[in-house]
Amino acid sequence: MDQKEIGIYVHIPFCKQKCYYCDFCSYAQKQELIPNYIKCLLQEIQEVGQTNKIDVENRKDSKLLVKTIYIGGGTPSYIDSQYITQIIEQIKTNYEVADDAEITIEVNPGTVTLKALEDYYHAGINRLSIGLQSTHPHLLQEIGRIHTYYDFMDTYRLARDLRIF
Repeated sequence: MDQKEIGIYVHIPFCKQKCYYCDFCSYAQKQELIPNYIKCLLQEIQEVGQTNKIDVENRKDSKLLVKTIYIGGGTPSYIDSQYITQIIEQIKTNYEVADDAEITIEVNPGTVTLKALEDYYHAGINRLSIGLQSTHPHLLQEIGRIHTYYDFMDTYRLARDLRIF
């Protein structure tokens, strides 16, 4: 039986503030939409995962193996870490995820906490993408970023000091 490696991208379209340059589907200050979005997302992960399992069983010629999961946005670290944990658990329940899968989440300085980083790690996330578009304060402000270079460094140190990523 052949094995087909796949990657899964999960889009979290919520942000504290939309950056001026951003062309992605994202919404600032729409917290009231988050619970329903996550509910629908979890349902879609389950439905698509089950459909793929049936297709693979019917073909009997290839098996799907998730090698990468990327949670991007928007700002995934803007939403509560419990939602991220639920997403990862739903993927692992409905897909075969490789033991050595790379599981990444985008985080922005100023939107991630120690608890969130710990939750991400315990959910299986093993790679962070920390948003830093510039080290120059005036440029960060001009492009609508909500953080400073020092906020980035604080986030970097927090993740590094945990020694889990």
